[in-house]
Amino acid sequence: MKVAKQARPTLSGRAQNVITAAIAKSSQSAPPWPFAVPQGDLDDAASTAEGDLAYAGILEITDPNTLCCLAFHPSGEIRRWVAENPHTPFDVLDWLCEDGHPTVRAAVATHPRAPQRALALLIQDEDERVRFGAVRNTTLPARLVGRLDDDPNPYIRQWVARHPQAPVPTLRVLARDTDPDVRTAVARADRTPPAVLTDLASDPHPRVRFAVARHAKATPEALARLMADSLPAIRQEAIDAQAARQL
Repeated sequence: MKVAKQARPTLSGRAQNVITAAIAKSSQSAPPWPFAVPQGDLDDAASTAEGDLAYAGILEITDPNTLCCLAFHPSGEIRRWVAENPHTPFDVLDWLCEDGHPTVRAAVATHPRAPQRALALLIQDEDERVRFGAVRNTTLPARLVGRLDDDPNPYIRQWVARHPQAPVPTLRVLARDTDPDVRTAVARADRTPPAVLTDLASDPHPRVRFAVARHAKATPEALARLMADSLPAIRQEAIDAQAARQL
């Protein structure tokens, strides 16, 4: 259910006090209230927001208006739980992607229904936890996955190679990465083209070559090269792979 961005609602005194206090206590400037929410729901959410909210309890909330209100809670932990809730409205996720707390943004980044606009912002986030959340999101479109191929964190680049939407040109770039763990991730990826695997069969790092030997798409040229490898374990893996193909 989408909650339309409309004029601010008129709040009852109790709801207004809770939200005002939440803004005042927040460590960052709260975004403007963008949702049209029935006043009765605001009252209920205001009362709930003051209670001791358990993580599991927030994840079970399905009412979009309650989730809208809890997105204003002064606790970054509660806002993070709202961002993790599978029922959180699309527009609330879009709003929380600019939250001042990085764990909230990271939760939005991993959400399977995260808006494309939000993901486009989050892959550029200054906090690597947020970018890591985005690259682990299997719904991240290929065009955004590819934009992370030069991320300064090599662990994120590894996850780019592992992503099911990783573009082939991106895998080619990562096959020349300076970090051997990134190149190993490319050598293990299902989407890596055979020609790239052939190039990686000559990689200076043994873990990369071993991964190529185990890849189902390793070319005959790559396996022949690996059967002459200096390391016995790699030679044996290539020999076994070649034998399995001849059965």
